[in-house]
Amino acid sequence: MIPASILIISSDPETQSILQQAIASRCSCPTSTASGETAALHCFAPQSHELVFIDTRTAEPELMARLSGIQSPFKNHTIVLLSHDRRLIPEMANEAPAVYEILPWPSSGELLAPCIDRALERCMLIREKKQLQLDCRCHRIFAKIAGQSKTMQQILDRISTLAHGNETVFITGESGTGKELAARTLHRLSSRSEGPFIRVHCPSLPKESLEHEIFGRPADPAPATDSPAFLNRARGGTLFLDEIGDLTPEAQQKLLEYLKGSQAPSCASPEVRLLIATNRDLEKKTEGHGFNKELFDVLRTRHIHLPPLRKRPEDIPPLAHFILEKQAYKLKRYGRYISPELMKRLMAHPWEGNIRELENTIIHGLLFSSSQEIGPDDVLLSGPKPLGPCSAALHQNNYRDAKEEALKGFNHIYIGRLLKRSKGNISLAARACGLERQALQQIMKRYDISPVPYRPGTGCEGGYPE
Repeated sequence: MIPASILIISSDPETQSILQQAIASRCSCPTSTASGETAALHCFAPQSHELVFIDTRTAEPELMARLSGIQSPFKNHTIVLLSHDRRLIPEMANEAPAVYEILPWPSSGELLAPCIDRALERCMLIREKKQLQLDCRCHRIFAKIAGQSKTMQQILDRISTLAHGNETVFITGESGTGKELAARTLHRLSSRSEGPFIRVHCPSLPKESLEHEIFGRPADPAPATDSPAFLNRARGGTLFLDEIGDLTPEAQQKLLEYLKGSQAPSCASPEVRLLIATNRDLEKKTEGHGFNKELFDVLRTRHIHLPPLRKRPEDIPPLAHFILEKQAYKLKRYGRYISPELMKRLMAHPWEGNIRELENTIIHGLLFSSSQEIGPDDVLLSGPKPLGPCSAALHQNNYRDAKEEALKGFNHIYIGRLLKRSKGNISLAARACGLERQALQQIMKRYDISPVPYRPGTGCEGGYPE
């Protein structure tokens, strides 16, 4: 394995020539040169050359000062200094711990060739270590969206492939299918993983200011304010625009212009990588002029579609076990397992809320199971039969009255079950159903549901029958 490229920082043509010939005799990797004020920029760039030779006699003082200020060896590239004064080598070694090796210069082939070999070997070891770390990170991240189906494996392969570029990726799928997780995976596996990951939930921004919030104001594209535009905040990293289906026509046009600019051939590495997601059918919206067709055509060139859980039931068991293991650790409910009967129910359930609904269901089972085994009675899964008291709504003539009666019956049964299993603890009940505590309290107040009868020592089992 050889380094991607080698950089020689020297303004001396003879030094450049000697090094280039020596390197060419040891490997076939590309070699470039730099000098003057741009040398420091080349050397310290995040995606710089893996092996750098610096001529200390001709290097800019700023470059040497920056090297002296770094207290540990570089993690991603190897630096070799060429010293013209052998007496200064010990002093330079103490002042520049970031440097891998200091070579007396000029040097004979007996010294230069082994030095190049050692530096190349270190580059190889760094690459192997980074690849191993990447493989481990891939395994951990992909486990979160685990799937054994052929479709899911193809998606994981596509995520891995697209992660290594700078191009915009378009992610689609129903709510709860894991679009944000896919976006975070793309970011973490990319060369920008150490940069920021900024998520923008577009529907939560005021439509009148959405364009400026994302792209900044024309008069001040990079404002030095406490709240800069999201594009500025994401510099060096990834900006994730979630649910773009509601973007105004003006914002859609601005996004299209940005994509055309950042993905032009002259723009090799844009400052920000965009990941874009929606749960809408944007192709259908373009037919009714509800979405910019040109923007849609640009987006779908690099597209990842996450299928709903009901279309890949074979993925439910491994995903359910993964969620169970993760949540059991968080909730300190160790040793819990899913019964075979419940697993059959999970695989047959339509999962309109997809992975998010599955996770909430398993959390509910962990919280309310009375034994190590989590069975069908420990979770809340909608069934084909209508709930008893809700059927009273069918006898109402007025639609609004019928709807209110149905909601009342549903809430009394649903919340009653939650309170019974949580023994009247509203916080636990809210957590089990995925609501905020305050939101659950408001529903209970509206339908006159009290937690008191469900608490221990009251002598009452509470509410509607199960």
